[in-house]
Amino acid sequence: MKGNKVVVAFLLKAGALYVLWHLVYQRYLEVDGTFIKSVAAHVAAVSTSMLSLLGYNATQYLHEDGFATEIGINQVPVVWIDSGCTGLTLMALFAGFILAYPGPWQRKAWYIPVGLFAIYLINFFRVIILAIARVSMSDKSFDFNHKYTYTLFTYAAIFGLWMLWANRLSGISLSSVSTPSNGDQGE
Repeated sequence: MKGNKVVVAFLLKAGALYVLWHLVYQRYLEVDGTFIKSVAAHVAAVSTSMLSLLGYNATQYLHEDGFATEIGINQVPVVWIDSGCTGLTLMALFAGFILAYPGPWQRKAWYIPVGLFAIYLINFFRVIILAIARVSMSDKSFDFNHKYTYTLFTYAAIFGLWMLWANRLSGISLSSVSTPSNGDQGE
């Protein structure tokens, strides 16, 4: 019974944090697009630099819509970075899950930044791989991989980070919370 309360409390906290993130994102971060544009430009700049280090003739420029930043290889646009490609929402979801899940604040204080940095790196690798894939794949396979393969990989990696927290680092075991101890059985 106690385990159910922990799960319900987690879901309520996580839901409240998600709503709070959504409101902050819409009201402050997305209002004029300046913050999102700068994050998208940063993602594109780092990805372009990494592609150049890998030997690609990569360039970065503003997409024709004036909002997204585009990455080109050999002067051909291959990937554009918009608000959904910045990784911000994934980072917020991860941080919200860790904050909502029981565990010591001292561990949360170091694990959240470590996890955010891991998501930051995962997002860059995703963008770099998408850019390289765009050059070497047909449009249909690129679209499929962008929509499914890389999304699945990214979410699986973030889920893995959260499971590491829940099962190893939080110090909380839901199975021990939901299993009655001898004293609870009335013996």
